Amino acid sequence: MRADARLLVVGPAALGAEVKRTLPACRVKRADSLLTALWAAGHEPFDGVLVSYGLGPRVRRFIPSLRQVRPELRVVVSLGAADEPIARALLDAGADEYILEPVTREDLETALLLGRVSVPAPPALQATAPAHADPHDADPAHAPAARAEDVEVPAASRLAPVPAAAPLTPSKLGESVAAALEQLVPLIAQLTQAQSVRIELDDVAVSTGPEQPAVLETPLLRDAVPVGRIELGPRSGGAYSPDEAARLATCAALVVATTDLVRDRQRWQNLALRDDLTGLPTRRFLSGRLEHVLGAARVARGRVTLVLLRVAGLDRVAAPEAGAIDELVLTDLSALLRRCTREYDTVVRYTHDTFALILADGEAPRAPGSQHPQDLASFGERLTRAAAQFELRAIGRPATGEVALYGSLACFPWDASAADDLTRVARQRLAQACAAATPQITLTAGTRPPPDTRAAE
Repeated sequence: MRADARLLVVGPAALGAEVKRTLPACRVKRADSLLTALWAAGHEPFDGVLVSYGLGPRVRRFIPSLRQVRPELRVVVSLGAADEPIARALLDAGADEYILEPVTREDLETALLLGRVSVPAPPALQATAPAHADPHDADPAHAPAARAEDVEVPAASRLAPVPAAAPLTPSKLGESVAAALEQLVPLIAQLTQAQSVRIELDDVAVSTGPEQPAVLETPLLRDAVPVGRIELGPRSGGAYSPDEAARLATCAALVVATTDLVRDRQRWQNLALRDDLTGLPTRRFLSGRLEHVLGAARVARGRVTLVLLRVAGLDRVAAPEAGAIDELVLTDLSALLRRCTREYDTVVRYTHDTFALILADGEAPRAPGSQHPQDLASFGERLTRAAAQFELRAIGRPATGEVALYGSLACFPWDASAADDLTRVARQRLAQACAAATPQITLTAGTRPPPDTRAAE
């Protein structure tokens, strides 16, 4: 790699600044996320990539994705001394070398082979076309769609500069594969000058431009298995060149790698928003959900009730099983709360000993005439009936003892109209209830159910 190589640094700003300082002859560009880096690597002529393992375990999945898009790049991972045991797995994933942080000039030059001649790996997506296959001779209106991998691409054109595309960031990719494809389709149209583009991937299909017969297409491969395809309509201003066919093949690898990263992000976000013990959403989920529910209530002129319940007196519970009694109580309560609410309502584990419920009018009541709870007593009656009816481990029929709950209510639109304000009112009232040291709800094993007033149904 030449001494003035163009490098892509993937990681924090401090790492990018350090690389620029220690390698002043190199042209350094920084990407702060793996998705942004993947897109940049597919569209700019970098000579090497330095990626920080500080971005998390997804770096291990990022490396083979990067190899699909740019197999010839020199890939180096920087990591802290405490993470060095993972280095072997990163090398197995496709990294060429690793260095320890803080990075030094000598380590960077050695790992990136600066000033040395390296032999690039052959392009991953190339094939030889039959002698009669010439995309310039095809009639786009009548000829069957050519395949990008069947177009012979001169070696000089495989790494030809790509026209500037609109900037792409992780936030623009959205939270789903469909949202990501909707962002990628117009970029592919811009890169290839296609009048129309259609992407089919797994069970998702996205297109742009007028509906036209495909004149050029390429498969989407995941681990060498076809999972979809990209179809291009006629090109604006003439037939497709071999260079554009090569770009389409590169775009195909980029689409699969990008959507796989989106799915990874979805999975990690779901894990971050889900409580391991109870399976309920966590506090991070609450504010966004409350904003959404309040927005719908404003339009429909409906009601929203935010309930906070804090568990007290766990030491008075005696369950038949050995083990962590507090965990049994929390899992029992999560099951009770889900049984006492409707599908549109939301139950959240707010803190380690507190649950939050969003009761809204998103669906019809299960019992005629049912209303939002007017106070904690009416909601407590519903919980007491459930505790007496269901087989639970720490509370309910099989157990002995009791569970006490402090609680509070805050109602839209009377108590507050904004999500933060509604939450603040509920928290203040919960603090007052706890200070009074008199729980409003007590769940006791074997309690006879009170009259069915159908509160909070």
